[in-house]
Amino acid sequence: MAYWIDEQQTLKTALLALRPLNGYAGSDMADALIPVIKLFDISGKLRAFQMDNATSNDTAMRALAARIPGINVQESRLRCFGYVVNLVVKALLYGLNSSTL
Repeated sequence: MAYWIDEQQTLKTALLALRPLNGYAGSDMADALIPVIKLFDISGKLRAFQMDNATSNDTAMRALAARIPGINVQESRLRCFGYVVNLVVKALLYGLNSSTL
């Protein structure tokens, strides 16, 4: 998904691609994203990546940063607020060590 603000200050959204993954490792995710980024020539326009807390997303960000100049892994990765709230609610309801998290 891509989100941007056009010349009239209107928020725009587009599905750029929906590609199958060869696996769920971070390197697999980066390998699927790189061709899309190149196809749309947006490497210089990337600002943020919204992801859940999976460690494979950390790996994907490092792989992207290694191949696309200007991506700062710490500053570019946004945690999904809805996912974080979901984890907090489950911890409150079921306890921190619950298998339901």
